[in-house]
Formats: sequence, C-alpha cells, structure tokens
Amino acid sequence: FKFYELKNVRFENLEFLESAGSGIELTYCDNVTLKGCTVDSPRKHGIVVYGGKNNTIDGCNVRYCGLNGVILTGGDRQKLIPANNTLTNSRIIGAGQNNLSFGRLVFLSGVGNKITKNVIANSGGIGLVYYGNDHVVEYNNFSNLVSAMDDCGGVYTNYNVSDTGTLIRYN
Repeated sequence: FKFYELKNVRFENLEFLESAGSGIELTYCDNVTLKGCTVDSPRKHGIVVYGGKNNTIDGCNVRYCGLNGVILTGGDRQKLIPANNTLTNSRIIGAGQNNLSFGRLVFLSGVGNKITKNVIANSGGIGLVYYGNDHVVEYNNFSNLVSAMDDCGGVYTNYNVSDTGTLIRYN
C-alpha cells in the first residue's frame, strides 16, 4: 500500500502479507499512525516513512523483508527542523532476505526522529544504520546481528562531520 500526502489517519491491527513491493509506504504524510499492524515477507521493504512529520509506528511486527525492515526518514537537515517520526514498541525481525548487503532491519535518516523500545533481531547484516541529526535511539533490544557480513555493526553509521546530535543510550 502506498500513501502520498495523507494526513491525520490511524491504521490499526491490519496485516500486509507477501507483497510484491513494500508492505506500507508513507510519502510526505503527516500525523499518520500504524498501530498493531503486521507486515510479513514483502519482497522489498516492510514499512517506509519517507518525509512528512509526526508519524508513528507503534506495536507493529515487521518480519522477513526482502530488503529493509523499516525505513524512517524526515526532517529538514539544512534548517535542522525535526520530523518527530517515531518507531516504538515494535518487533523488526529478519531483513535482507533478497539482498543481505542492502538489508537493514532499521534505516534512520533526516532530523529529529525516534527509535525506542523495539526488538531488532535476527539478521546477518546491520540492525540499525543511521544518518542525520538529533535522533534518539533508546531502550531497544538488539540481538543476533552481523553474522554474515564484515565491516559493519549492530548499530552503524558512516563518517560525516555534519551528522551530529544523535543520542544512543540504554540499548
């Protein structure tokens, strides 16, 4: 399912199974909540939040994605305006089924987004890769990662002097 510029909508307890593309894509959406949804075995990504602000993924199960489990982006890097997009209380299990090199359980970028209280597990590659500014990554359980790749980590970023202010704690 793809949504563009959707505002003030809540999806609860829906299942998205074995899609040919991504399970759910929110592009430039505001105030959209995905609560208790399941995305299982999409060929591409599980849940994508591209741009927009104040979107929430809460209590969702994202499993066995072909590429990335969750992509969470948003915010203005030039003006450092936060997006306040959030991934919380969710289980992201098994990514990179079709391409381990590009399969991250969680991909985070932009400004001012939050990853908290999630289980991020069971991937031969990276658990979380992040870029950007002023994110918060806390109280997550990272386990059983990086068993099939070199030069990476459970939490990973590349060197960029403009990527500052991200807080990673209590994981």
